[in-house]
Amino acid sequence: MGNDDDLIVAQLEAVPEAFWIELLRARDAFDAEGEHVTWLEPSGGFAYVTYSEHLTTFVAALQAVAPVVYFDWAKWGGIARYPGGHGLEAAPVAEAVRLVTAIVRAERFNDNMIGASAQDGLLVSIDNRLRRWRNEERAAR
Repeated sequence: MGNDDDLIVAQLEAVPEAFWIELLRARDAFDAEGEHVTWLEPSGGFAYVTYSEHLTTFVAALQAVAPVVYFDWAKWGGIARYPGGHGLEAAPVAEAVRLVTAIVRAERFNDNMIGASAQDGLLVSIDNRLRRWRNEERAAR
């Protein structure tokens, strides 16, 4: 692992157990829900996206476990590197944390970044990668 990865892992190691439990609950509610994204088209206005309560809670729980890290997320290219989460299972856990940062920050500039990440499986892949680190890799350290 590189220096930045080590710092990110140290951040993960400091996450309170209550945050992991909330992430588990949020994921369960997210998985049980059918639709997560709704586009609204007001007459005479621009269409905009809204997210379900469970998607919003799931993303907030991911951010609590994998808080924003500082890096040049716009030039990083990680969202394209792991389309739909493919390949993330073999990546360092720090990549999952970077993805949370990139998705949340990109939402400010691209409507539906969070929604698209929910629909293509990227958010679930991030959660799965974080869980594997917590349940297997952290314990082995």
